[in-house]
Amino acid sequence: MQNELLWLPKERELLSEGKVAGDEVIARRLRPRTWDEYVGHEREKLLLVGNGRRRGLLTAAKEREEVADHILLSGPAGLGKTALSALIQQEIGYGKQLPSGMSPAMMQSSIVSLRPRDVIFIDEIHSLKPSAMESVQIGMEGGIVAFNRFAPPFTLIGATTRFGKLPLTLRDRFGLVLHLNYYSEEEIVRIGRKSAEKLDMELRPASAEEIAVRSRGVPRIANRLLKRVRDVTDSPTPKRTVRIMAELGVDSWGMDEGDRTVLMLLYRRFQGGPVGVRTLAAAAGHEERTLVEAFEPYLLRKGVVDVVPRGRQLTPKGYIYCQQLSSHQQN
Repeated sequence: MQNELLWLPKERELLSEGKVAGDEVIARRLRPRTWDEYVGHEREKLLLVGNGRRRGLLTAAKEREEVADHILLSGPAGLGKTALSALIQQEIGYGKQLPSGMSPAMMQSSIVSLRPRDVIFIDEIHSLKPSAMESVQIGMEGGIVAFNRFAPPFTLIGATTRFGKLPLTLRDRFGLVLHLNYYSEEEIVRIGRKSAEKLDMELRPASAEEIAVRSRGVPRIANRLLKRVRDVTDSPTPKRTVRIMAELGVDSWGMDEGDRTVLMLLYRRFQGGPVGVRTLAAAAGHEERTLVEAFEPYLLRKGVVDVVPRGRQLTPKGYIYCQQLSSHQQN
């Protein structure tokens, strides 16, 4: 496999759920502009805008000419929280984004300068400084924020990848909390084909499926892989798509070289485990936090690794993967 799969310096970024420099320009181009374009999260869309048979939170507020309740979007990175917030702002009216790193004074000034029924979006809201978070909480309830001025009635859309880090006092102030889950492969195929249309690509269903199985259920990763295919050809056949994925170091299990290193260490050096996470991280050449946050979530979701009291160990499915990989490397 080492002879076939190219090691890329930024391979973890390729399959990272986080944002990568240079992504944002095309990401804005691929972002859904209407609710019909937004694939997946059907329950969440129903709660927000309803359908022909029932109203949602946003449509009800518009009909009553009231301020919509504050909305919290939580879930892993890359699942469409920013795109969903943009559609919410578009549905309500004027909106703007406030950086979570704003100073408390700037946050206070921004809140009191809002107009009634404005919408603000704060990404990674859990990372607000405590004093800025306090101002946000006071503003959410229309209290005095600064300069003896009350906050006007507004709608806050907060997004977080770390729901557990939000204090209960903040969570309780949101009228609607939506937890976004990973996408199915069928949904990723639909997203991939829609993105391909916007990029003037001819993406066959089978080619879209090859990208989808490697996308970890994350649209951002699917679009990132699609762009790497587009670098090579605007009309990829399924066979060529597989070859490009191999050149990128991404296999049909959605694993990259970093994942394979961790798994094969467990398989060969530690006889399947269990082994302490600190020992495993050191053997893989990573900090413990990197292993836990960057590699482990997908390995757990894929069902190839288990967390046990004594550390980490391969599952039966993990043994199958490692045996197949070992056999391939020997051939």
